[in-house]
Amino acid sequence: MKQNTPSGHPRWLPPVLGGAACAVLTGAAVWFDLTYNGGKLVYPMDSYAFQATDIPMLLALAADMAYVLYLALLLVRRGSAQKRRVREPGRAAVSYTHLKLPTTPYV
Repeated sequence: MKQNTPSGHPRWLPPVLGGAACAVLTGAAVWFDLTYNGGKLVYPMDSYAFQATDIPMLLALAADMAYVLYLALLLVRRGSAQKRRVREPGRAAVSYTHLKLPTTPYV
């Protein structure tokens, strides 16, 4: 199994870094909301009126949704690539276990 992409980094690195970035961004947005916005977007409320201080939380939410879509796209692409590899002739693993070694020595 190939571990590295053509750019030289492991295939698991971009999704992990993207998830970590989304987690940090969401944590910073929640901290900002609790500190400067009175927790308006964190705590349940009956009605909502947009204010400019809501923008960091809304951007973090958009980044989280984009990350989830990115993960779904990765799953679909890798699944279709796997199906394509299985269907391609000549790429299947070949077994030579049915062959026998010669019994007479070469002269």
